[in-house]
Amino acid sequence: MKRNSLLIKICLLIVFASSLQACSQGNNETQYKPSGNGTESNTSTSKATSSAATNGSKTKKAEFKWDTDTLNNTSGKTLIKCITTPMPKGNHMSFAIVSSKGTVIIAEPNKLNYTNGVFRADVITSSFINHDHTDSSFIRVNSQARVSVQKAESFTAKDVKVTGVAASQSTAPIDPVSPTEVIYLYEVDGLRIVYMGALGQDELTKEQLEQLGKVDIFIGHFNHAPAWNIKKETTAKVIQQLQPHIVLASEYSPEPADFILKEVGIKERKEQEQLLVDLNDLKDIKEMQYYYLQ
Repeated sequence: MKRNSLLIKICLLIVFASSLQACSQGNNETQYKPSGNGTESNTSTSKATSSAATNGSKTKKAEFKWDTDTLNNTSGKTLIKCITTPMPKGNHMSFAIVSSKGTVIIAEPNKLNYTNGVFRADVITSSFINHDHTDSSFIRVNSQARVSVQKAESFTAKDVKVTGVAASQSTAPIDPVSPTEVIYLYEVDGLRIVYMGALGQDELTKEQLEQLGKVDIFIGHFNHAPAWNIKKETTAKVIQQLQPHIVLASEYSPEPADFILKEVGIKERKEQEQLLVDLNDLKDIKEMQYYYLQ
């Protein structure tokens, strides 16, 4: 009898131990089993790492370097350069305008070329709030820069003056308080440079022409995308209204470019990496010139 009782107790202990092991395995499977896309376990690991970093060690800041060479201007002239990641023609391009004293304006930051590091900017402007006209990460890094995003305002930064002129991104009336597009005028080393991002108007108004005044260099889209209110006719008309010495393309497509250049009477096309120009150079220009900055 005693022997039977002992055997029963042993069997019960074995069953109980097996149950505990099964329960433990079930809990482990529930805790670590990844979801269908395998992200749950990764999230757990990320949280654990984050927690460990918070509780046990100092947080390491993201490291990056400044590009001090690409926009270094010792020419004595104004430097204008395309600073977008190398890509085929036709895409939106961002420009750096650097004064003879080294003040850096970044117009329409988009897909910037960080091959040699991050550009340091004194002024950052975006004529239109859209992903291919502005870059919040670049703005955050350049926390010391004077930033103007789609804002009709006027200010001075070091040796340059910037004026935002209210415009419309469509054919709708211009709202001077909250414009849907802003044309930026940069006064640098005596030059008057205009950047037209995504103007949707058919032409400039009398008030806009008065605000912009005499224009030496025009930067605008040589493209045609009516669905986005980008029209080749608009670019041609604005160039005819402003009559600049030099015209630069911020967007390019062959057929619209052909149309615009024919309309404004430009025959020669020049391609180069950057443009160095001053007031004396403008005096030597007899006919309107077109450049595509690669």
